[in-house]
Amino acid sequence: MATRDLRLRTFIVPLSMILIHLLVIDIVANLYAQSYPWLSVMAGWQKDAAGLQYQDTQSLILNEYPRIAVFYGLILIPLYSLILFFRSLNRRDAIWLEKPRRRDLLPAVIVSVGLLGVTNLLFSGLLSLGETLPFVQRLMEEYLEQAEAFSSALGYGWLIAGITLVAPVSEELLFRGIIQGELRRAMPEWLAVITQAVLFALFHMQAVQVLYVFLPALALGAMYALTRSFWIPVLMHVVFNFLGSVVPAMVLGNDSLSQTVIWIEIGFAAISVAVIPYLYHQHRRI
Repeated sequence: MATRDLRLRTFIVPLSMILIHLLVIDIVANLYAQSYPWLSVMAGWQKDAAGLQYQDTQSLILNEYPRIAVFYGLILIPLYSLILFFRSLNRRDAIWLEKPRRRDLLPAVIVSVGLLGVTNLLFSGLLSLGETLPFVQRLMEEYLEQAEAFSSALGYGWLIAGITLVAPVSEELLFRGIIQGELRRAMPEWLAVITQAVLFALFHMQAVQVLYVFLPALALGAMYALTRSFWIPVLMHVVFNFLGSVVPAMVLGNDSLSQTVIWIEIGFAAISVAVIPYLYHQHRRI
């Protein structure tokens, strides 16, 4: 076990990397807004470019996030990979890249789907609570407005590339790779898992997202620690985002199919109750 090394950098590195992540998104969003008029002509995008010029950065990120995610990923993924590469030269556990075991793949997917089921139950509870508590209703309306960005309006290609692939990889490199790796130098692995989950939840900033993101982040960090394979949380994150963005966009307007998907996910949540102890007993590393 690595020697505990609690230093100022234990706090500075995670917070500074999160700020860099947010700053890059902000810069890319501004550049996107400024270049959209000619970029849309060159790329053949059919959209009112003038409308974008009057939006603030946050509105732009909301409305065009799938595209922006692809563009900021072209910066952040190489940057984080380079940081982890140089870290691994001096510290072997800077990032765990063990080949995923086949026995871990199916349980990882089951847990990912189950997490969507838990999220759906949470949403149902918040919607019911919102009927009596106006501030909860406002928070849900704010979240649902943001969730509209994860539609197929830009095309499924951008939605899949940005939300299902690029965003998960960049966030996994940051939170499970860099941040969890830094935290484990100063604290037990289980505490590093919890801490990175708290940071990942707060990173999303919107109250409803903070609430429902914590549990998936906890699961991703735990699976990373248990399997010693970075590719397992990447797989889980990809599945979670695909089911949480692409699938709802595909079944939008079909209430019967939407409800079927939700009940399937809730069913997987129940199955996950048995899968999680299995995974723990297979590895027992935290």
